[in-house]
Amino acid sequence: MAKVDVDPITLDIIENALMNARFEMDQVLARISLSPVIREQHDAFPMICNDRGQMIVGQFGSYIPGVLEKFGDTIKEGDVFIWNDPYASKGSISHNNDWCVMMPIFHDHTLVGFSSMFGHMIDVGGKVPGSMPADALSIWEEGLRVPPVRIYDQGVLVEGVLDIMLNNTRTPDMNRSDMMALIAGVTATIELVPSVIMLPARQTVLVAKQAATLDVLSGGRLRLGVGVGKNQAEYAALGADFHNRGARCAEQIALLRLLWTQESVEFEGKWDRISGGGIDPLPVQRPIPIWIGASGVPMAHIRRRIGELADGWFNLGTPEDFPALRDDINRHAQAAGRDSLGTEAGVAVVGPREHEWQARVVRWREIGLSHLCLRTLGGGLGVHEHIERMRLAVAELP
Repeated sequence: MAKVDVDPITLDIIENALMNARFEMDQVLARISLSPVIREQHDAFPMICNDRGQMIVGQFGSYIPGVLEKFGDTIKEGDVFIWNDPYASKGSISHNNDWCVMMPIFHDHTLVGFSSMFGHMIDVGGKVPGSMPADALSIWEEGLRVPPVRIYDQGVLVEGVLDIMLNNTRTPDMNRSDMMALIAGVTATIELVPSVIMLPARQTVLVAKQAATLDVLSGGRLRLGVGVGKNQAEYAALGADFHNRGARCAEQIALLRLLWTQESVEFEGKWDRISGGGIDPLPVQRPIPIWIGASGVPMAHIRRRIGELADGWFNLGTPEDFPALRDDINRHAQAAGRDSLGTEAGVAVVGPREHEWQARVVRWREIGLSHLCLRTLGGGLGVHEHIERMRLAVAELP
């Protein structure tokens, strides 16, 4: 390996960046976990390794080499591995209660490292509650022992693995929450995207608080989709004016951004008034990205609203309609002194157009989007069938 000279200032920046990454992993885990063992006792530990599995940040030593020996070149982007077998961790964890999760880190599709955490589960089966019998004569008496396996395969949950692990514990709800907290602690790219909510039908401050909570819990990975809806009966049931919903949505977006960026807000609007109020804690993203959803070909005033207010927009139109819509919206954004916006379109991988979904993905890729959504709705699938169909679609992406 070639020697690299690093000056003290750069070295200090790198060191503190890695330390902050570890602290953030700890905070995400503590906020999402359910059991007191992790939330209060903090019996969980993060680790960051290079592409060879050598520990850069952490303690107890690296347990990644054992996973690399088993999976090698088959590790893909979006994979997450889980295990609790002490013999598969090179002794870095000492008993079955410690569940390890590990996610590969890719940059420009090249494996550059691994992020990992392990945490103590309250119970993993065995002869006694808590899974730590004082009179145990072998590891078989201490509960379920799982070798390194994929719990997420290219971003898709492997439900069979989860079912086995939760079926062999006396505390499945806590273990599920703690396991998802461990996974959240090692991931950095999986987004939460509620899309779209009918914003004028909701209280602005409540939306701000709910969204901020999601953003904090996910470590700053929320992208909020909003719209105004087109069902007059819904507005009539709420006692709200259907015809001013666009203006109210614009006001709400302005207030949301203030609530997400200021501890104390002064706001005098037509529908909302706040003096000296705010939400606590503020979100990680200040402000949270707001994307607007509209009809297939949005009318001119809606295109202007998207360009002037949104961070991105959900396109429901055809690839043929998209370029002109994009260019018009970007013109409004630039006139308002804003950068070009993010764009997302959807492709159904089930239903009457299932046979052509791969060609549509290629077409959208040629046109250029910042985001593409693969949809499994509309095909009459059961709950678990959605996940399996998405797994197949990811594997068949052109």
